[in-house]
Amino acid sequence: DVHHGAAFLSFHRVLLLIFENALRQKVPGVALLYFDSRLDQPLRDPTRSIIWSPQFLGTVKGRVTDGPFRFWQTPAGPLVRAGGHEGEYFTYRHIRAVMTRSRLEEISEPHAPPPFDFEIRHGDVHQHIGGIMAPAETAGFDPVFYMHHCFVDYLWEVFRRSQKEKGVDPTRDYPNRYGTAAHAPNALMGLGRLRNLHGMSDMYTTRMYTYEPSPTCSYRSPSCGSRYLTCEFRFGRPQCVTLEMITPTTPTAPFGSATNGQPQQPQRQRTPGFPNFPGSTFPGFPPTRRFTGRKKRQASRGNGRGRGNGVIDGSLMSNHGQNVLSQFGQNGFTQFAQNKTREMRQKKHEVRMGFNPHYENNMDVFQKITTEDEKEIILSPMTNMCPPTVPTNTIQNLFQMNGISDSRIWVYIPVQVIYKRQREQMVFESFPIEEGQLDVGKDIYDPTRYQSLKDNFIFNVNYSRSCRDMDGIFTKIMVHSDGLNYHGSFREFAVVDARQPYTSSTIYMAVKSPEKYHTEAIFQAYDPCGNVCKPYCKRFGHFQPCDGSLKLDNSPPKLYGMDYGEAIQLVWGITNEGIPKFRPDNIQLQFVCN
Repeated sequence: DVHHGAAFLSFHRVLLLIFENALRQKVPGVALLYFDSRLDQPLRDPTRSIIWSPQFLGTVKGRVTDGPFRFWQTPAGPLVRAGGHEGEYFTYRHIRAVMTRSRLEEISEPHAPPPFDFEIRHGDVHQHIGGIMAPAETAGFDPVFYMHHCFVDYLWEVFRRSQKEKGVDPTRDYPNRYGTAAHAPNALMGLGRLRNLHGMSDMYTTRMYTYEPSPTCSYRSPSCGSRYLTCEFRFGRPQCVTLEMITPTTPTAPFGSATNGQPQQPQRQRTPGFPNFPGSTFPGFPPTRRFTGRKKRQASRGNGRGRGNGVIDGSLMSNHGQNVLSQFGQNGFTQFAQNKTREMRQKKHEVRMGFNPHYENNMDVFQKITTEDEKEIILSPMTNMCPPTVPTNTIQNLFQMNGISDSRIWVYIPVQVIYKRQREQMVFESFPIEEGQLDVGKDIYDPTRYQSLKDNFIFNVNYSRSCRDMDGIFTKIMVHSDGLNYHGSFREFAVVDARQPYTSSTIYMAVKSPEKYHTEAIFQAYDPCGNVCKPYCKRFGHFQPCDGSLKLDNSPPKLYGMDYGEAIQLVWGITNEGIPKFRPDNIQLQFVCN
């Protein structure tokens, strides 16, 4: 396992080189890009970032049906994503914390404390994109994997430079407490004859590739260098943020080019774009500027030392560098020395919306992009324009079990989520009226205002709110099922009315079918602020606290449905009058969120 140990970063650095070399065997001069997710994190809904439009990476919710990777089939099934349900992107706060450390051991598992654990932060991005990107076994089937890991590698390189400034040699900083045996410095990576220690060499970024810096802005220079980025000043310091789409993309819209329109504004400089890949499964990119803020890995240009004709001269390297190079054979990394990426252009319509002309940095225009089939995507020049209040999409699960994707080998069980209103949600500004006057000092939904309820809702006046993700009428409770005697997982969410003091919702969770062999699975639930819900299992007709694990077999009475419809019928019946009637007796698992 390349995760949860000291070799995590070095392994992925070498993996990216091998992948890039494989691409260059098909497209000489192509270079990998990095996806700086920090630019999207400040958005109220990062799934509406322009990066997930057909012009960039395509669909982020459900099966990928637009963009350059539309309708891809992978060894794990169709390429799907489940953006926005879990995890989060990198933030500047996360990275600043990591950069305060000076040793690799301080940011690597298994001993890095949570605020500095770089691998955990990287995993949050996998979860936030979701779908095939979430499980480690399938993540590499989504091309976003390589762009995300290029950014991880970019940040590691920034960390290594910081180490040098602090007097630490990053090539000799392999942790003594490295984790399992697979992460030992001399353990084989599983990539040819390379060992974990080989990934620590400085040869890669001094002789094979370099990174362009991530975009920045300032009060004096408020341009981020791209029409798809805006400089925000509301974070205490200027920060580049991606623009949002304010019209939905069409699910079947092809990867289109922009129509002719007004030339770009002078302050929006054109920068190198996404490389053009051939092949029917990876259609060529149209001649438009797409990737902004996700800069390419760039091989050094010019007549650098030992780089005649792009061939790396191993004799000019340190002994450690020669050892690394030798693992790939004579001139095995020659292709990495090339970097020819064509520039892409895009013209746009500018739709003036009556903003004060005093605003600069594209704050006075909306951009309208037209795809090949004349579908329009309008970009907001301001973030948080239309923050969502309810979940806008379902989760497309992979239904993958032990490497096989097939929903027919799964069954469904009903799970009840009971929600008790939390102190984060005490005010909804729905006021009583007394003698014709609004009493704004009261909220009719606030249970602490009622004698019959207040004892059950203790409000701590000294409580400092640190999470705003529950400010809404509805709250989403995420529920997971993970196999204990099979390798597979399922994700679903319940939507509860956050105004009510108590409410419940029933969802239907998929687990391995116990028809041929019994099923053991464990369930977890949590709210948007990370508060974990308590599981209760039914024993002897009553719900009792438990660890959230269930064992199912095929003996009667069956407490599962062979499909979603049968699971519904377990808890819902129809009266003679045709009225649905709830029957909770067949529910074996509850989560109480309070």
